[in-house]
Amino acid sequence: MSKLKQNNLSHDKSHWRWLVNVWTVITLSIFILDFISGESRLIASRCTLGIIYIAVLSIYVGTKEFDRWITRQYASRYAGERFVILWTALILIMVVLTIFNPRYTIPTDVSTVYITVLSIFAISRRSRYLYQSKNKKIN
Repeated sequence: MSKLKQNNLSHDKSHWRWLVNVWTVITLSIFILDFISGESRLIASRCTLGIIYIAVLSIYVGTKEFDRWITRQYASRYAGERFVILWTALILIMVVLTIFNPRYTIPTDVSTVYITVLSIFAISRRSRYLYQSKNKKIN
């Protein structure tokens, strides 16, 4: 693969990684603010943010997996685990707070995004495992 193509692939991935990070911060912030307010005033915003976040995350992971399988230029650095840890921590904190303070309720959108993040992570891990298994047989 030419140097130019490698640089373009790297740029594309950094663009999507940046978008995922920005949307993660925005989505987490709105979910936390809405949870803390206890009034669910941001239902429409939560839903929209959740959809955008899931879409951007899916595109990023899909692009990453495409690069792994087709161009063989992707080396994993286990960033997915950080997202799972972050979302798991948020859910656990919310669950604990709802147990001790009935004024809090966990918004459905938060649970939906969390389950989707876990699913995307599981699919990505399986893809990596299959790719590694396939390449071990070839070599």
